[in-house]
Amino acid sequence: MSLSSSLDRSSAPPLGTPGLLALIVLVIGIVALGMTYGPAQGALFLIGGALGMSLYHAAFGFTSAWRVFIAEGRGRGLRVQMILLALAVVLFFPVLAGGSLFGHEVRGSVSPAGTGVLIGAFMFGIGM
Repeated sequence: MSLSSSLDRSSAPPLGTPGLLALIVLVIGIVALGMTYGPAQGALFLIGGALGMSLYHAAFGFTSAWRVFIAEGRGRGLRVQMILLALAVVLFFPVLAGGSLFGHEVRGSVSPAGTGVLIGAFMFGIGM
């Protein structure tokens, strides 16, 4: 296989309407958050979108791991999720117990469900 044939875009799958719509929403979200709350929020939205697309294309998620476990009896995805949850607990527990990270206070935040939580829950439900 030559370099020119490996760079040929004709073999790449088309973006399609859902992919194009997701890209448009991502760009609109980045611009809107960047203009409203600052470039840091726009960058965080971009990072979240990129991680979400990566996990989607890797078929790594809670639903797919359970589906594979129930349908095929393979529990590798569930084991990986449990390892990641355990790692998160081990890494964040000392930070929460200490109360600060890099000079910033770290504490739990409890507040009423706002519009962002409702929209996020709706999007999560659609994804599930």
